[in-house]
Amino acid sequence: MKSLNGSRIVLRPVMPEDRQRLREILAEPEVACWWNPGSPDHAIDDWLDMPPDSVFVIVHEGAVIGSIQFSEEDSPDYRHAAIDIFLDTTHHGQGLGSDALRTRTWHTSPWKIRSERKQTSKSAFASMSAAPAATRS
Repeated sequence: MKSLNGSRIVLRPVMPEDRQRLREILAEPEVACWWNPGSPDHAIDDWLDMPPDSVFVIVHEGAVIGSIQFSEEDSPDYRHAAIDIFLDTTHHGQGLGSDALRTRTWHTSPWKIRSERKQTSKSAFASMSAAPAATRS
């Protein structure tokens, strides 16, 4: 998977060498309180065990400042999507998390694909509906 460019951040696929930096962020008390109890090592092991195309690090001004992952269950009985994100506390409140969310969902989410299909279907239906009316006059 390629890197994705946001307005102020870059999302790039997570690599094994990101482990220590992500562990440091997950150890920050204001970040750790949002994750299941356990050590930062356990949390990062779970994070890095996810499918590689679903996990990105968030890079701002050349430094890893957090991570974001996307998952989707498309079974008809349980259809849902989830996004998890964390940023180091020095970057909270600056809109960087929002930028990461927008970038991740816009560039790679099935929502975009479904939205495009829905829009295409609406446009095609509108064209088909308008054609007979235009020929009646």
